[in-house]
Amino acid sequence: MTEPPNIVLVVLDTLRRSTLYDQINSTVAFKKIANDGVLYDNAISPASWTVPSHASIFSGLYPSEHGVHRRQEEGVMESMDRAHSMKDTLPERMYSAGYETTSLHANVLLSGGSGFDVGFDNCLSIGPFEWISAAGKSIKDILGDVDTQTSAALKHLILNLKFDEIRKILSINSSLRKQLKAKNFPVDKGGTDIVETATTYLKNSPSFVFMNFMESHGPHDRLPSNVLLWERKLTKRTIEDYTGDRPFKGKEVQRYRRSYHNSVQVMDTQLSKLVRKLEEKDLYDDTLLVITSDHGEALKENKFVGHGVFLHNTLINIPLMIKYPQSKKFKVENGYQTTIDMRDFLTVWSNGNKIPFPSRDVVFSEEFGSGHDGLSRVTDGRIDNVEDLNVKRKAVLKNGIKLVVDGTRGIVEEFEVDGIATSPKERREASSDLLEEMSIFTGNEDFIVPGN
Repeated sequence: MTEPPNIVLVVLDTLRRSTLYDQINSTVAFKKIANDGVLYDNAISPASWTVPSHASIFSGLYPSEHGVHRRQEEGVMESMDRAHSMKDTLPERMYSAGYETTSLHANVLLSGGSGFDVGFDNCLSIGPFEWISAAGKSIKDILGDVDTQTSAALKHLILNLKFDEIRKILSINSSLRKQLKAKNFPVDKGGTDIVETATTYLKNSPSFVFMNFMESHGPHDRLPSNVLLWERKLTKRTIEDYTGDRPFKGKEVQRYRRSYHNSVQVMDTQLSKLVRKLEEKDLYDDTLLVITSDHGEALKENKFVGHGVFLHNTLINIPLMIKYPQSKKFKVENGYQTTIDMRDFLTVWSNGNKIPFPSRDVVFSEEFGSGHDGLSRVTDGRIDNVEDLNVKRKAVLKNGIKLVVDGTRGIVEEFEVDGIATSPKERREASSDLLEEMSIFTGNEDFIVPGN
C-alpha cells in the first residue's frame, strides 16, 4: 500500500470513441496521455444520455438498478429527482477517504441541488450553459404560463400588447448573445474556464477533481439568434431529429459533422493546458488521470441526430484512457470495459492500492424511451414511426457480438458480429446465448425478452 494519489476524472460529454481515436495522432494532450497511460478499445457506456450515464459512473450501478432515468410521462427534471436517492456514491467515497472533492462541470444537469453534487466539497457549474439556463428561467418568469416555444410565446405577447415584456425578453436575449460571443460559443462551451478554475483545486494533498466538458455537445454549428430557441417543451423538430424525418441537407450534415469532429481539437487545446498545470505543480507523474465520456452522438449515420433513446454503436461506444501514477503500464484484459466499474476502481486507488481498470466478459447498456407520452400529438400524426421513441431498449455485448432488444414489444432490433449487421438466424447459438444473458440481467423487470 502506498500514499493515495490525486485523482482527476474527466468526462468529455457526448464524445464517441471513434471521433477521438481516429484523430488521436494529430493531437497533443490526448496523444501524450495515451502514450503515458493505457488506451482501452472496448469501453461501453451503460446509457446513451447524460443523466443515467453519470448516475452509473457515480453509483456503480446500471440504470435499471439506480433508477435515475426517464420514465413514461416524465421529462428530464423528474428523472433528476431520483439522483438524490443514490447512496454510497463515488464522490462520497472519495470524501470518506480523506480527499478534497471538487466538481467542475459545464453541464447544468450536474449542478448543485441536482443530486450529483452530493459528496463534493466544491460543486461549480461553469460556462455558457449556466448562463443559458439562467436566461431561460428569467424569461419563464416573464412569460408565466405562456407556451415558451418561440413563435407561440412572441405571438401571444404581441397580440396582447405586452410590449414591456417583449422589451425585457429582447434585452435578456441580447445580453446573453454578447456573453456567448465573447466566450467563442458554441466552439468553447466552458472547457477553457474549467481548466483555469481547476488550478485552484489541484493540490499536493489528496484531491479528487471531477470535470465535465461540453465541447462535443450541441449546438455545433452556429449561435442561435434567440435564446427562446432553447425550448423546454418537446417539439416536432426534436422528434424529427430522432426519427430521421428532419430534412437535413447534405451541406448542413457535413457542417454539423465537421463542427462535432473539430471539438476534439478544441478539447485537446484545453487539456494541454490542464497537463501543463499539473506538470508546473509537479503533480502530473503522481496523478491518476482518467479520460472518458458519458455517451456518444449520432450524426445521421442511423438516420437520426442526437443522443438518447437508442443504443447504436455511435451512442454507447466511448473512449477510455487512463494515465496511471508514474505512467505505470497495466495489461488490458480481454473483454469490455464499462463505466459502472469507475466507482470501485477509483475507490481502490483512493485507499492506496494499485489495480488496473477491470474488463468484463459481458456488459449491458440501457435506455427507457423519450419519457414523453402522446408523441404523435406533438407531430399532428404526421410522423408514422414516432412511437418507436418510447420503448425500453437493452443492449448486451459478449465475445464481439452485440444484440439490442426492444423490450416493450419483445423484438430484436440489432444483431452484430464484430460490428457487422448479421441475421440472428445465422448465429443461432450466439443469439440464444445473448438472449439468455439479457433474460438473467432483466430479472423480474417489465421487459419482454424474445423467446421467454
